[in-house]
Amino acid sequence: MSNALKEKLKIAKQKKIKQIVKDDIIKVNALNLNDVDFIDIHYQKLILEIKDKGIYLIKNNHDINSQYGNYQKFIERISSKEKVFLYCSGADMFFFVSVPSIAVKANPKYFWESHVLHSSWQSRFFIDSEKKYGFAALNGEYGIEVCQWY
Repeated sequence: MSNALKEKLKIAKQKKIKQIVKDDIIKVNALNLNDVDFIDIHYQKLILEIKDKGIYLIKNNHDINSQYGNYQKFIERISSKEKVFLYCSGADMFFFVSVPSIAVKANPKYFWESHVLHSSWQSRFFIDSEKKYGFAALNGEYGIEVCQWY
């Protein structure tokens, strides 16, 4: 199989996964098609921005769900009128999706636990559209790294 064909198949697979994610978010949260969009955020650039905001390590803890309470605190603080960017992963790819914060506030457990959104990666990012507020929990080698900014 040629490299060009492999690349086309990869892109088609990514589009399909994104459509599955978008359809699931819309269906589960009763949103409109234009409420959900994909955002181009570079992962490494975001990590550098987060490190500047102060990140702390919870040693020997690799249970991402231990940070659910901190995630809920973040959700409570953001305006219902904003958009939230959240990190999605699956099938050897990751991307960010933009959703209304009111949907995240109404169904926080879905956005935290959904296997459609987080199939294998053990990290969570939730950032307001202007990056003034955020919450990140990253499962690293030595434990969970957490960053919150308001």
